[in-house]
Amino acid sequence: MSIAIVTGASSGMGEEFCRRIDSRGYDCIWMVARNTERMDRIAEGLKTPCRVIECDLTDRNSMDMLADLVSSEEPEIGLLVCNAGVGYIGDIDVLSVEEQRRMVDLNVTSLVTMVPPMVDNMCRGSNIIVLCSLSAYLPMPHVAVYSSTKAFVRHYCDAIRVELEPKGIHVLEVSPGWVDTGFIDNCKGGMKVPDKVFNGMVTREDVVSKALADMDRGRRRSQVGFRTRAISFLGNHFRGFALRTWKGYWR
Repeated sequence: MSIAIVTGASSGMGEEFCRRIDSRGYDCIWMVARNTERMDRIAEGLKTPCRVIECDLTDRNSMDMLADLVSSEEPEIGLLVCNAGVGYIGDIDVLSVEEQRRMVDLNVTSLVTMVPPMVDNMCRGSNIIVLCSLSAYLPMPHVAVYSSTKAFVRHYCDAIRVELEPKGIHVLEVSPGWVDTGFIDNCKGGMKVPDKVFNGMVTREDVVSKALADMDRGRRRSQVGFRTRAISFLGNHFRGFALRTWKGYWR
């Protein structure tokens, strides 16, 4: 049995990934998130059989439960979509320590806890899609912790891609800019943010469609639009200029 596993499957891009892979011939989609009610509603609209798994990816016991489930049932994992993540906008002395720790726990710790046990059940031709971020390419004031966690994710993808290549397992980093989902409202947390900070917003449909197309082509990373690619290029090669531009958005 070949399955797809999608984390953060109850909303946003996780929901969209479930809908887009519905026609890709998997025997089952394992939907992983905390909100089982929302996942149940999404599953009802899919043709592929779904397994709804309640799991808090910031909780070690929940992560162990998921790993044990995979270990005991030994499904063939054709696709793993590591989509779960959280971000908060705010200076480090304004955001609570709990908010900052949650970003590290969900964006970093859950990723490195989840991927290794899944690899044991993957075979040649399997794919891992990891939701990264355009913020991975630049240390961003007012989004310091989030951008730092995504920089880790980017390096992690680049490293494990090399490690898994001999096994024939492909790793795709997906690094969009701002995406029109509930993520933005949640990350602002009531903070007043200039509208121009969110210039160039893209849709979740475009991000997921491009990601799956890039996965099929065997590409290393997926980015939607010239603007996103240009910003990541500037962040890589002209960091000072990119940082001044970002700071200018806040004036």
